[in-house]
Amino acid sequence: MPLNQKNTSIPWWLYPNVLSLDAPLVAVAWLYVFAKVWSLQYVETLLIPVLFLSVWVIYTFDHLIKAKLMRDCEHDQRLVFYKKYPKSFISAVLVAIATILYLALSLQWSIITSSMAPLVGVSLFFILAIFQDPQRRISYAKTIIAGFTFAMGCVAGLIGLSARDMPTTMIAPEMVCFATLTIINVIMVDAWTTLPASNDGNEQEVVEEWSLTLPLVALALFALLYKFKDGHPGTRPYFDVIITCSGLLYVINRMHRRLSPHFLRVAAHLVMLLGAILYWLISAWFWMHCIFSIANMIRQCSLLLFLLLGHSAHAEKRVLWQKLHDYRTVIVPEGEILQPRNNSNPFIAYTNIGTDYGYIGPAQHTIGWKRGVISMDFKQDADSWAGMWHSMSRLDRMCSYRMNFQACYPEQILPEFQPKVTGLRSILRGNGKWKIDLLDQLNKLLWTETRNISTTTFENQIYDLPAEGLTDVKHLSWVGEQGASLDLDQIDLRIETPDITFAEWLFLASYAKSLTCWSSETGLIRDRAHIPDGAFDSISASGLFCAATAAAASRGIVDHEFAKMVCRRALDSAKALRGPYGLLPHFVKMADGKLQRHPGTEYSTVDTALFCFGHLIACHALKEEAMMQEVLEMIQAIDFAPLLSEDGYISHGVTDEGQTIIPYYWKDWGGETALVLLLQAIAKPEMKGRMSDSGVIHQGTGFIIEIQSLLFPDFDADTPDAMTGKNWLSLRREHLTEQQNHLAVADADGIFGLSAGESSDGTSYYVGGTELLHQEVLHPHYALMAAQIHENPEEMSDLLRNFEAQGAFTAWGMVENISLRDNEKLPMIGGLNATFEALGAYHFLCRKDGNSNVIYQSCLAIPACRQAMKIFYPW
Repeated sequence: MPLNQKNTSIPWWLYPNVLSLDAPLVAVAWLYVFAKVWSLQYVETLLIPVLFLSVWVIYTFDHLIKAKLMRDCEHDQRLVFYKKYPKSFISAVLVAIATILYLALSLQWSIITSSMAPLVGVSLFFILAIFQDPQRRISYAKTIIAGFTFAMGCVAGLIGLSARDMPTTMIAPEMVCFATLTIINVIMVDAWTTLPASNDGNEQEVVEEWSLTLPLVALALFALLYKFKDGHPGTRPYFDVIITCSGLLYVINRMHRRLSPHFLRVAAHLVMLLGAILYWLISAWFWMHCIFSIANMIRQCSLLLFLLLGHSAHAEKRVLWQKLHDYRTVIVPEGEILQPRNNSNPFIAYTNIGTDYGYIGPAQHTIGWKRGVISMDFKQDADSWAGMWHSMSRLDRMCSYRMNFQACYPEQILPEFQPKVTGLRSILRGNGKWKIDLLDQLNKLLWTETRNISTTTFENQIYDLPAEGLTDVKHLSWVGEQGASLDLDQIDLRIETPDITFAEWLFLASYAKSLTCWSSETGLIRDRAHIPDGAFDSISASGLFCAATAAAASRGIVDHEFAKMVCRRALDSAKALRGPYGLLPHFVKMADGKLQRHPGTEYSTVDTALFCFGHLIACHALKEEAMMQEVLEMIQAIDFAPLLSEDGYISHGVTDEGQTIIPYYWKDWGGETALVLLLQAIAKPEMKGRMSDSGVIHQGTGFIIEIQSLLFPDFDADTPDAMTGKNWLSLRREHLTEQQNHLAVADADGIFGLSAGESSDGTSYYVGGTELLHQEVLHPHYALMAAQIHENPEEMSDLLRNFEAQGAFTAWGMVENISLRDNEKLPMIGGLNATFEALGAYHFLCRKDGNSNVIYQSCLAIPACRQAMKIFYPW
């Protein structure tokens, strides 16, 4: 029964259609359908409001044009409504366009470029809408363009996000079905709402009805064919939905003469919406991703409100104690026996913040070590005094490096993220005068305080520092005065953190640790913070540092120009280091003013992969297209053919003499092998490398199962891969649980991390793992690498707070290791583990607060990475 034309009231159920809200809802719903069909692990949150507003603007503008051009529109309450309130709708459209443009600034460029194609379709549609006869009943050209453009617009953002090819995607079976369904839907609405309201069954009406029925039948048959042809679990239920929607439209088409035009418009959109809901009900994936996205949008709006009010949600400014030196650098003294000061382990002769130290005073030769303390006992004469100096930034001889106590991290970190040093603490016992000084690079005294110590047990001595005047501190020195007999356990800095959340603090401190290892001279990462520039630099860490710096720039921690400079310098250095078959060396050094492979180290396939992928993703995140192309050319120049064994495994690389291929191959199941295979898939896609399908991590070493996910989000898919048939996410979570419950962790106060790194005394490389017996050392970097896959982020956050409380995570990042014999912590700042931790902390932060993950976004948007990933996830 048609609506009474004289009745101007609008029923409640018609308002979504009148206000043009139904079509945007359908578009967003099908965006999520295709995200699942195409197995996308990430949907850009801001893409949702941009798509919704874009569709709303187009539909509203179309209705405004119709209301303006049509002389007789009383039969259409939408147009009557638009005629009545044109200024309000025009104002709303302008606001919506401004919002779209503002939000689009935060979208990836690939998403924006992929949206150009539907914009062309929209332009053609409006040209036809303006110039066609407004009284014409149906314009098939316009409706076909409208339907196809709507279908293309729904998926354009996903095409850009996944770096798919637009023409190829639009002729894929799932897109042909959706576009056809949309076109039929649009034509049907026009036909239903313009046919005469009669039941006479004249020849013209019969022809028009069959012209709608036959395409529906053809569409259903096409979908049925592909349902049985395509075995992918994401697409088979999709074709069921297409068949269901076709059937519903057929039913409505048969009944349309008994229904009002307004109800038919609503019903047509409901069919499309119900189809998406049906697919969601089939897939539990929706509840994880869509609800997360809604929560993320709410969080972003809340965060914006808090920022406007000058406050950050859940931020916490805290006071921490950071060890400057804990005096563990001795060769295992027994009991209270005094060791000479020169009996210091040269491998760990550094402070806890990665700087060097030395001795001062005429009686310095009498200073000695006991277990965990430095001891002094001076005679009663004028010359019997001595002490130690500690560089506060880099090495003593590098005078240009100083610490600003008002911003104590490296200067590249922006002021709002800088911690402050507000005090000092010494822990000592004994009797006598003890003085502590702060000096600049010219040994000018900036601050000093002397105290009389008289205690038989270790006690804290707290020193409050002035808020001003300590901006160029080069040394902290202490002196035991004449007659003093003292034992010093440690010296600490009192750190006041910036006002940020704990998850942000994890990333900030981890990134600052990696930045401490960066060399402005070579553009690379030093393997250890306390060694000179160019003495022993890490290629793999340098590539990962580029990615971590791009992530820090996205968070406003460092400037974008600094991040670009880091990438440029690292790439220039790496390009000059390419060796046999285009591989990069594991470690490099500066000799005769030139970087070269460090003697005794190999040209490594996995180190080349880590550098290239880290750098490639950083370039995309920073929108450095030209630099990204340089990296791709480096990768494509790698000759993998000689490195591939007869049974399809890739060698570890080339020996240090530059000719012999290493007779060890990446066979084991895990992240290192996966990264090398992905590199090969870009360089030589015609070659078919392989890896073990065991699903077993070599020795249960933690970093092996997480290293690939520092850069690639694909291994978060809760589905088996095509190469090994193993579900990476499931196995990673099982391993995390095993790590936490391992016997070696039972007595470690909740700290876990059976991985690899320095031995407990810092003199050798130590490999641990859950499959090895008699574990001696924990490497807690694994905890940050695996943090993002913990099923409960709040619980993981509590675990990491315990790491901080136990001294495993400090203001200078995670300690290198923890001895299970005596709970001693090795504070060495290592470059590679620092980048592992920074990227792991960044992914955990993004999961925790829902902000965009530029590392994963960029990886998903690089066509070469997408093509390579098909060896694991071809669907």
